[in-house]
Amino acid sequence: MNESELCVNCYTCEKGISPDKTSKDIQEAIKKHGNIPDEWKVNMPVQEQCENCYNCQKCDTVQGNCQNCYSCERCDTTQDGSRCVECYNCQKCDADQSGCSEWSKKNQQEMNKDYVNSITYFFFPTNECNLRCDYCYATKRPMKMTKELADKAMAWILFDEEKRNPGRGVSIQFFGGEPTMQWDLIVYIVESMQRASKEHLKGRRVRFGMTTNGTLLNEERIKWMKEVNLTPLLSLDGRQETHDKHRVYADGRGSWKDIDFDLFLKYFPNPEIRPTILPDTVGDWMKDLDWFQSKGCYTVATEVAYEADWDDKAMAEAYKTYKAMADRYIKLRKEGKKVWMKFIQDGLNFMGVEKQTGTVCGIGRNTVAIDAHGNLFACQRYASFANSSLSLGNIETGWDFDKLKEANKLRREHMFPDPKSGFDCDTCVARWRCRGGCNAMNFQENGDRRVILINHCKFHRMWAELSLYALASTGELWNALRRGNQCRR
Repeated sequence: MNESELCVNCYTCEKGISPDKTSKDIQEAIKKHGNIPDEWKVNMPVQEQCENCYNCQKCDTVQGNCQNCYSCERCDTTQDGSRCVECYNCQKCDADQSGCSEWSKKNQQEMNKDYVNSITYFFFPTNECNLRCDYCYATKRPMKMTKELADKAMAWILFDEEKRNPGRGVSIQFFGGEPTMQWDLIVYIVESMQRASKEHLKGRRVRFGMTTNGTLLNEERIKWMKEVNLTPLLSLDGRQETHDKHRVYADGRGSWKDIDFDLFLKYFPNPEIRPTILPDTVGDWMKDLDWFQSKGCYTVATEVAYEADWDDKAMAEAYKTYKAMADRYIKLRKEGKKVWMKFIQDGLNFMGVEKQTGTVCGIGRNTVAIDAHGNLFACQRYASFANSSLSLGNIETGWDFDKLKEANKLRREHMFPDPKSGFDCDTCVARWRCRGGCNAMNFQENGDRRVILINHCKFHRMWAELSLYALASTGELWNALRRGNQCRR
């Protein structure tokens, strides 16, 4: 392919795979040779009129004719003149989408367009945790970030990273372990970055967030979080009988009673909640969802513990639950009520895409994790393993650019189902929405970040079918397909 030829499936990378190669060809080549033959690689210059554009994890270049823009998880750039048709004015979207019926003037003023095209830095104040949730993937080690190392990490972001990525927004998320075990350090970092950003980031505000189990939060701390705009993501599995099955202390006691949820809601109404669903809790999930919604919580982004034993009986129970959720979605939509369910929204977001391609996520580009020793990782899950051999550098020495480049090479086309699964990406009903799962989870469970977990395939096939059922029943399917076709014209 020469530079004058149009690449019809362009993702603005340095090298692409010849379009006549199927994913099955790529899988077989990787299995046989361990990599993709050089002769398959072709130059792919930036295409200004990419016809399959979402300008996001698939594409690093602004595409002027994106018709299905959410400028959020899928997109780092504001699309001038585009209309967000399903905007929730939340953590999904950092840009003012004109014409969005849910966009309030107050939030419009609070949102800063410098946040668009931002990098998220995950700080690990500690790898320790006061709970021992049995499904947690993180390695618990007595690693604590010092104030001196935090100073170096902030300086690295403000100076070294600002030179590498000038003008990009900065988001700092506290992760762990349980980050609130180092509360004083969190306060120090937030206040330091707020002061430093005025001078070194040309006035661009820094966003702050935190994933927490909530057990160490009191009113003073929650009130401070609200005052400094530190957005929490609360790990809460549902009602007490559900939550205390797995989210326990080392002595087996449940942690539900130590979370003052009503106090939390006083300062953060409708917060983002992260429940984890397992085989022994999926059957009661509708009761838990009802409980959350009775509290006014509609931003409930469920996580499935794919690593658990999802046998045929458990999957049958899961199907029954998600079918009930789809029916609930249909009922509420037809009544004109607001409703958001991630597995259905994902189906709507990617409608019209023939098959997921391009980079699998923003690791190493849009996300960076800094552990308690100053090691740099591609994302928070890799850092959670507490394995320095997986690091891509250190704040003292900077990036190891060879490792960083290798981490960024992974593309959806390189990933394939676990051979034991019997699934085939080319014929899978979920190929239009599936990005191959979390490659850090794939690495942790299979030893290869390209090999997709069997349970990931099971769930995404089920969600694809049920989201199509729900969207067809509400009439949203046809509008979404029309938008998708406009994108490809």
